[in-house]
Amino acid sequence: MYINKLRINYFGKFKDLEIELKPGINLIYGENEAGKSTIHTFIKGIFFGIERLRGRAANSRDDIYNRYLPWSYPGAYGGSMDITINEKQYRLQRSFHTSDKKFTIIDLVSGREINLKEGHISELIAGLTEATYNNTVSIGQLKASTDTQFASQVQNYIANLSVAKSNEVDVTKAVKYLNNKKKSLESKQIISQLKDLQELIDEEMAKEEKIEELSVKLKTLLSEERKLIKENNRILHNVQSDDAQQWDRLPAILENYRIYKQMIKEGQQLEQQYSETQKQLSIIESDISSNLSLKEDIKEAEQCMQDLSLYKGLLSEKSRQKEERRRSHQSRSIFITIVPTIAIALLTLFLGKFKGLAIPVSILILIIGFVFYNLIRARFNLSLKTIDSECESYEMQINALGSKLKHICKKYMVDGTDKLIKKQEEYLKNYYTLDHGKEQLKSLKKRMDDLEDSRDELYEIIMKYMVQFIHEDILTDETIEKLAITIRHQKEEMLQKQQEVSRQLENCRISIERLRWELSDLEDNERLLQKHMQKYNELLNKHKEDEIELQAVMLALETIEELSIEIHDDFGMQLNEEVSRIIRNVTNNKYKDIKLDEKLDLKVGWEGDYIPISKLSFGTMDQLYFALRMAVADLLLGQEEMPLLLDDSFAFYDDNRLKSALLYLASRKQVLLFTCHTREERVLAELQIPYNKVIL
Repeated sequence: MYINKLRINYFGKFKDLEIELKPGINLIYGENEAGKSTIHTFIKGIFFGIERLRGRAANSRDDIYNRYLPWSYPGAYGGSMDITINEKQYRLQRSFHTSDKKFTIIDLVSGREINLKEGHISELIAGLTEATYNNTVSIGQLKASTDTQFASQVQNYIANLSVAKSNEVDVTKAVKYLNNKKKSLESKQIISQLKDLQELIDEEMAKEEKIEELSVKLKTLLSEERKLIKENNRILHNVQSDDAQQWDRLPAILENYRIYKQMIKEGQQLEQQYSETQKQLSIIESDISSNLSLKEDIKEAEQCMQDLSLYKGLLSEKSRQKEERRRSHQSRSIFITIVPTIAIALLTLFLGKFKGLAIPVSILILIIGFVFYNLIRARFNLSLKTIDSECESYEMQINALGSKLKHICKKYMVDGTDKLIKKQEEYLKNYYTLDHGKEQLKSLKKRMDDLEDSRDELYEIIMKYMVQFIHEDILTDETIEKLAITIRHQKEEMLQKQQEVSRQLENCRISIERLRWELSDLEDNERLLQKHMQKYNELLNKHKEDEIELQAVMLALETIEELSIEIHDDFGMQLNEEVSRIIRNVTNNKYKDIKLDEKLDLKVGWEGDYIPISKLSFGTMDQLYFALRMAVADLLLGQEEMPLLLDDSFAFYDDNRLKSALLYLASRKQVLLFTCHTREERVLAELQIPYNKVIL
């Protein structure tokens, strides 16, 4: 097989890059960071694809996908590679992008697309797997050694060709199948199942005994439940009875007792008020009894005042009349008697014919006038005496009335009639107060009687209630407190009893439900017991059959193992010879005898003994691993020799070793030699080995 051309559309730093390759040695030169490893990875990606890592591995150094994601245009990610297989040309096209993964193989002659059943390159290039590729034809920097997966692959290949005489039959898988079968038969799974079933059967037998035990317990608990229900109903009946209902009357009784005490206090206040009112009325009655004549005396004093006023008025009137008569008498008596007498006498003297008689007549007339004047005066004096007599009588009456009035005022120790009148007002006030007090006493008496009746009624109610619980004859604060404590204790005792019975009943019912749940959980026990016993018998029979099959499998494995030893010796000898041949070429016959065990561990013959290559230098170890890779590549891919991809693989080689290696590589169909040094090119020119140089 040859690689003819690489087309890198978008991959890492490269974009639209084409590289022409030729048979023989292709020297791909570039300084560090030029992209040699990128091209190396691209070729592997075209063959096997590139998977994107997930989780913690994403964006790490091992995540090839993100590491070579295109720098310039990450929307596209891929390219193509033209190859030649058995004179036929193909183009391998691959897109690596996770959103557009695609792998296409086109026949460049016919233009037809080659359909792969499983999409693996091994369908086109027989025997080419990623493990084979990594461990044979592709050698990275300082990675000439192989891995354990590759050793298994080589062993499988040898076994297939040796035992089955064909690469199409996977003898390793057959051995693996037989070993797995043997393990399954030897794993004592059936024995374990039999043991587990036996344990289950024992448990289920124990459960059967437990079912019987639980049934007896359930029956006992149901009987206990009925007793507790009866007891609970009895307690509830007692709680609802008349006696128990009397408990609820306690607050009302306590309130009645409070009212009762208040009534006692109110009665005492009424009695005190009644007594004080009586005392006040006694004082008022005493005052009234001591002043019983006040009213008559006041009437008499008023009459005296009226009479005194009357007599004073009459006296004043008589005095006025007397004075008026005296004034009128003087003027009238003179005018009536003296003036006319003198006038007549004078007239008689002047006009008298008888002058001798005129004087006596005039004197007579004067005498008659004087007499007449005295008569009038005597009559006037008599009338004055009469008036004086009446005035004296009035004055006597006035004096008598004044003395009597003074006596009355002195009797009541007052200064005058005004105060006597005030005394009368006080008398009237006390009189009215006495009447009102008597009405108040009646009202107080009625209230006291009503209060006593109500108090006696409350007393009877409280005592009637109290005797139901305690034996007391008197009603006091102590007896009421004792009553409350007694009822509280009775209620607490009844409540505790009810709670205890309810708790026992609840626990009993919980136990019943638990037992029923356990019994319901064990309902299928008998069916499971029969099922497990049946399965136990079936497994026991199968175990006997497996014993026979195990003997057959062990016989087949022993047969294959015997054949494998013989075949491995035969092919192992061929592989040892091929590795030895290659190592002789690349080491100039320094190492000739190489032994390779079934794990592909190399040992080198040295002075009659075989030593591990780990004791050799790094350069020698690289040469030995290189020889192993070439020998195995020819073994696994001998029908179609693959190009070799060597990425600075000769770093530990000295010039002689490098010359030997390049001489050997000149015999290969195609080699891609990636390097950042000019030493390889110089040696190729020195050895006159043709090569195709590609500069990056």
